[in-house]
Amino acid sequence: MKLKKFLLFIAVPIISATFIFSTVNKSISVDEGTETKGSLSSVNGSISIGNNVVVRGSLRNINGSIRTGEKCEIKDILKNVNGSISLGNNSYALKISTVNGSVRLGDNCRIKTIIKSVNGSIKCKTGTRIRGGISTVNGSVTLYGTEIGEGIITYNGHIEIKGNSIVNGDIIIKKSKLGFFEKLFKKKKKELRIKLSGNSLIKGDIVNKNENRDVILILAPGCKVEGKLINITEEK
Repeated sequence: MKLKKFLLFIAVPIISATFIFSTVNKSISVDEGTETKGSLSSVNGSISIGNNVVVRGSLRNINGSIRTGEKCEIKDILKNVNGSISLGNNSYALKISTVNGSVRLGDNCRIKTIIKSVNGSIKCKTGTRIRGGISTVNGSVTLYGTEIGEGIITYNGHIEIKGNSIVNGDIIIKKSKLGFFEKLFKKKKKELRIKLSGNSLIKGDIVNKNENRDVILILAPGCKVEGKLINITEEK
């Protein structure tokens, strides 16, 4: 009897923590001021969250957009494949990840860990704070009045940092594998631009690890890179 009571006691929180509401070919909409008990998942439909909503789980989607209103709190990851992610002003999320879609963060957002993108651009507005870093493969990164707790990693995406933004770590351009025809014909190096304006600050290094790419740094007056420039060309 005691054992049964114990098993019931531990089972309830496990079920609650793993609750997922999922749909296929149908969109999900959450009304303003609502609190969900778990995660929301959709395939071939969008997920739309009203203002002042608390999601005690994740938002996951395939082939559709994910959009939240203002002052929302997403306790787990926002993850999308083949669709955009938009987080409203003054909202919070644990982590954001997208494959073939853009990421848009409004004013004064908070991301506890990191933002990852493969083929979509990332844009963050004034007052937003990302505790971890940003990682992208082919998407551009634009920060306006944003603070990054760590650094930025990219392979092929341009970076624009403005409006008193601060990056507390390194910016690293990683080496991408060349395709068969690129190796065969040895095409001219592609150019990647990093632009700083509006008194923005990079507290770490800017490192280009890709010998097949020319990385150009455009540094406006009042901006500063405290670390080293490694394999970077500074344009005056």
